[in-house]
Amino acid sequence: MYVHLLIHHWVNSAQAENHAYADTGLFTIIGSSFPTYLDRLVYTLINELHHTISSSISHEELSRAKHQLKSMLLMNLETRAVSFEDIARQVLTSDVKREPDYWVDQIDKVTENDLHELLHRMIYGCKPTLVGFGKVDKLPSLEDTVSLLNNESYKEKKLKTKYKMSSIFKGFI
Repeated sequence: MYVHLLIHHWVNSAQAENHAYADTGLFTIIGSSFPTYLDRLVYTLINELHHTISSSISHEELSRAKHQLKSMLLMNLETRAVSFEDIARQVLTSDVKREPDYWVDQIDKVTENDLHELLHRMIYGCKPTLVGFGKVDKLPSLEDTVSLLNNESYKEKKLKTKYKMSSIFKGFI
């Protein structure tokens, strides 16, 4: 996502994050641009999501991602504070403390199919929330964004730029 978005001069930043909890999770996509390009930013983010979901993942990409994740996990566990937090989180959520080797093995078991199924559930399995701040008059409405996310022919649709504060915060209620 990062590489495909930052080629546009009007994209200041773009990133995706996933926060997993015992019974739920939060997947976020964060992007920033000049206010006049907000509609294009949303369109480009949605386009990249559709591309990511429909594209195949090469063996090299998957292997590189697994190595990065394992390295991050093991390096983070070298610090005492993170190690204690990890133990507490594991015991609170599952009553079991697993060794790092267990998690490395779990990462190694992930397949391309697993990732596509997960992406599909994360993107299409729940209603998104849209949040904007600053000059947001070009930010598409939540309804238009959801329509584009769920529509296979999203490239043919035009984004409406009516900003409705109430529609953005409905996802929080």
